[in-house]
Amino acid sequence: MQEFPRAQKRRLRGEQFEHEAQRLEAEYRLAERSIRRDAGSAWLELWRGDQGLRLARAGLREAEAQQQAVEIALKTGTATQAEFLAARQEADRLRDEVAGVEQRIAYARHALSRWIGAAAMRPVCPELADAPALPSLDSALQRVRAHPLLAVAAARLAAAQTGTDLARAAYRSDWRVELAYGYRPAFSEMLMLQVGVDLPLFTRNRQDRGLAAALAQQDAAALAIDDIGRQLMAQVRLAHHDYEWLTIRLKDYEQTLLPQSQNRIAAALAGWRSGRNALREVLDARRAALDIQKARLDLQFDRAQRSLELRYLGVLDSNTEENHE
Repeated sequence: MQEFPRAQKRRLRGEQFEHEAQRLEAEYRLAERSIRRDAGSAWLELWRGDQGLRLARAGLREAEAQQQAVEIALKTGTATQAEFLAARQEADRLRDEVAGVEQRIAYARHALSRWIGAAAMRPVCPELADAPALPSLDSALQRVRAHPLLAVAAARLAAAQTGTDLARAAYRSDWRVELAYGYRPAFSEMLMLQVGVDLPLFTRNRQDRGLAAALAQQDAAALAIDDIGRQLMAQVRLAHHDYEWLTIRLKDYEQTLLPQSQNRIAAALAGWRSGRNALREVLDARRAALDIQKARLDLQFDRAQRSLELRYLGVLDSNTEENHE
């Protein structure tokens, strides 16, 4: 049997296969971006844990030094038992914090090994790459229009539109020819030639329903493009806003808060050496400086995450990849 569909139907079916190939290509590009983002995020979790461990250990050293200073002061009668117990409790708390950070680092390494295998067990680069220049919001919103997620949705819409055209073409008849040969030992041999043609007379139960379903799929695909576009635009605006403010806050930490904390330590040391201040004030100043460094670490991590998100959205140059080897 051989069917002879109309040329229009053959062309439309070929277009459907082309749209399917375009969709698969766009999904491949989308998967590449998603993998880069997820692998980068896993690395950043490990980097934050590694840097947090360094700060936690520094804080533990300060707490142990303060405990020793309070213990000496307790023996000389210049400190109370409650102060000594509080200092020891703080040192024990920081030891548990160090253990917790070490546990999170091990978890982060195992999570990263999903993407890079045994290389996740290598030492972590302590420094992040330089922050890339952020384009204007208008430029960012323009760049996100080329996102593969929109390309996937556009290919689905094109396939749905072609499906609608095919459903309309189903109202027109196709021809088919069937040739059969029957070998019958008890009877004469038989040769049959049959010609058939579709008669779309009762379209309500077949063609009309097919066209209605195709139109519904086309409407759903068109609405999906609008929804995905608004979603990507919102993600760009949020990530762009966060990146700007995180950059401003990090600049304030580096130019104001961190120098002030070092000045406080220097002043406390000068007072202690001259006998005006107690050693406890020096240790408190150092602990406050560590807290500021931890807050700065969180800001660095958040900005790096926003940078990954903007790269995934296509706002930042994807060729400027961070190299932490």
